[in-house]
Amino acid sequence: MSAAAIVLTLVTAVAFASAGVVNALNAGGAEQNFRAWGYPPGWRWVTAAMELAGAAALLDARTRPLGLAVLGLVIGAAIVTLLRHRGGLAHLVPATGFGALLIATILLT
Repeated sequence: MSAAAIVLTLVTAVAFASAGVVNALNAGGAEQNFRAWGYPPGWRWVTAAMELAGAAALLDARTRPLGLAVLGLVIGAAIVTLLRHRGGLAHLVPATGFGALLIATILLT
């Protein structure tokens, strides 16, 4: 794997791990947002666990495909949810950025 691919994978892992921590800590009212989007109470924990596990999986070549799949599911669901509920640019722009980061990682690794 090239140096650029390694750096991009690490940046992607840190970004999704950070998102997982934000959801786990309920920073920015994550629980309230999830409920407003129609998810059951505590769904932020499911999302946080998937983000953290997916980010960790990116760090090992043997588990990277699984991590990419899990994170693709998370970000895909997030973007669909935001579009369905007209989540606004404050949520849609970062979600799209995470999606672009993930796609770039898939293409380079």
